[in-house]
Amino acid sequence: MNKINETLEKPIQAREFENIKSKRKFLSSISNGFKPLVKEGVFDSVNEALLESYAHDLPEGTDFKSFNQWRTEGKKVGKGERAYLLWGKPRRVANKDADENDSFKFFPLAYVFSSLQVENAK
Repeated sequence: MNKINETLEKPIQAREFENIKSKRKFLSSISNGFKPLVKEGVFDSVNEALLESYAHDLPEGTDFKSFNQWRTEGKKVGKGERAYLLWGKPRRVANKDADENDSFKFFPLAYVFSSLQVENAK
């Protein structure tokens, strides 16, 4: 899709990062490029845009699932494979310094693997 090429160069896999903070920063910078496309209606969500960008250079029909989802299908992720990053389901986290009712949204990282990175489990 041309819109992906216009938005960012090539964010394929999450590279080696020192810590979770650098992973979040990396994913946030990519996501910011997709927000206007989500507003225009090109994509339903940032995660959909991220998956589309990840699959851009992969063969058609590439499926992305979490480690546990692949495992329940009788597949195993190949040794040394690196996950692709997505935003997880938002969570409410209590703010310890404020009222009990005061909380903020936290988007955890989600790790997915493509169907090209898995094989049948023995």
